[in-house]
Amino acid sequence: MARQISEKKQYGVFYTPKRVADVLCKWAIRSKSDKVLEPSFGGCDFLESSRSRFIEIGLQKTIAERRLYGADVDPSAFSTLSTFLANPNGHFKQKDFLSLSINSFPVSDAGFDVVVGNPPYVSHHNMSDEQKKTALKSINNGDFELGGKASLWAYFVLHSLSFLKPGGRMAWVLPSSFLYSDYAKQVREILSNRFEKCLLINLHERLFISDGTEEISVITLCEGLVESNPHPNMQIISASNTSEIEKVIERWESKKSNGKSNIQASNRLSNAEMRKLFEQLSADSFTKQLGDLFDIQIGIVSGANSFFILNSENWKKHSLSDKVASYVLTKFRFAKGVTLEQEDVETILQIGEDCLLVDTSKTDKIDDKLQEYLDSFPKDKIETITTFVRRKRSGIWHRFNDKRIPDALFPYMQNKGTWIVINKARINATNSIHRLYRRSEVTEKELKLAAISILTTFSQLSAEIEGRTYGAGVLKHEPSEAAKIKLLMPEVELEKIDSTIKKIDSLLRQGLHQQARKLADEFLLEHYSGDTKYSYSFFDNELSALQSRRMPLKKLSRK
Repeated sequence: MARQISEKKQYGVFYTPKRVADVLCKWAIRSKSDKVLEPSFGGCDFLESSRSRFIEIGLQKTIAERRLYGADVDPSAFSTLSTFLANPNGHFKQKDFLSLSINSFPVSDAGFDVVVGNPPYVSHHNMSDEQKKTALKSINNGDFELGGKASLWAYFVLHSLSFLKPGGRMAWVLPSSFLYSDYAKQVREILSNRFEKCLLINLHERLFISDGTEEISVITLCEGLVESNPHPNMQIISASNTSEIEKVIERWESKKSNGKSNIQASNRLSNAEMRKLFEQLSADSFTKQLGDLFDIQIGIVSGANSFFILNSENWKKHSLSDKVASYVLTKFRFAKGVTLEQEDVETILQIGEDCLLVDTSKTDKIDDKLQEYLDSFPKDKIETITTFVRRKRSGIWHRFNDKRIPDALFPYMQNKGTWIVINKARINATNSIHRLYRRSEVTEKELKLAAISILTTFSQLSAEIEGRTYGAGVLKHEPSEAAKIKLLMPEVELEKIDSTIKKIDSLLRQGLHQQARKLADEFLLEHYSGDTKYSYSFFDNELSALQSRRMPLKKLSRK
């Protein structure tokens, strides 16, 4: 049964291409006697590949099917299973895998030889209360500790350990958060301590485009379950497409791979000379951190942007008064240049994008049309969603504009490069954008210089190091991470700064990001008089390397 894309995203269901499942099952299944568990079998891709692998090594089809076991909560998965498997032999459970144990399956207490699959990619935010309760119980039973924001896939991976025989193997298709999120660090440490060796293949090719997502995949192979490994061996290797996966595995098995043992190196400088130069510049007297110049805060939280932020057409449709309208920036991509002007806001409005905030803080009296609109919001959400419950207790559920207009704006997530937008339009922003407030000692000139400096290759490199990859390869910065981005801030005349700002603004508005970076490089290098000698072309190679690890190759091409 085919799922709609939105439903797949909601439940984290993305079916693995057969060519990938074939490679993983070929690696994982070594013997005719192997027993294979697929904890979330969904469309049966891994089960089909496992059966084919058993047939390849000499088993009859009916006997091969007796080696397969699985679980899934989705009835449609069992509809698919019935067309694939004539006799399931009681090997498949329609239950939450996290609620099961080895005793749930008709297999010996020794467990399975292989666990293989693609666990559900459900974020902690989208997990139901029952899922969270079951997930927490599963890791407590395994005596593991995992951060409170872990996604569902992490619990699946750790819970699977209790189903494996000593010497058993795992093969997973995991999301990019396995390499970068805080909670995933604990998962990686547990796996590297419980297996003889592990291989993580950072795959540039997007496996789930047809499912409506560009989620990066990390092919994860874990060889030889042990009680404890005193010498953890976990390597990460990049592959541009699925055809390279098998070759990477062969090199790894033959010990000819050049993967990095330290996963944190995936967003760290690999060149020792480069690392030294970067550290010297970071310690330079001209160098500041973004947090030295600005107080960085998230934007305002409405709790329901589609209701509270409208375009001009919908505003008129509901006959709302202009008296309760406030402009607000909802997406950083609407800020085209290095400055946000009032003309830019008017353009956003003209093209039909949402930028009009239903701002009830602007009036003490709610008129009939506004009251009618507010009454159309689902009352059950007002009573149950935390954002509204908290707001209702302390004031009014629909009043949230703090009216703290930022001096500048900064992207929460981006893939074209990080930059500061000076907020000349003096509008607020939602929580998809960070708000920057000048510290008391920071001048207007320093604000403008920072907007130039952050575009340099040095600062872009710093942004890659301090940020983390999310979803389809975008770079994400929490306020605390953005605060650590380093900027070169030499003394420069205001006139020269203003002239350069105009040129850079023009380039960015044309989408010429690489040219804007080059101009910023040349400007800062011209005025830098510190002790550290450096070349931006040297930094450029490292920047490209870091970006290539998180982004598909097609997105790295810049004008």
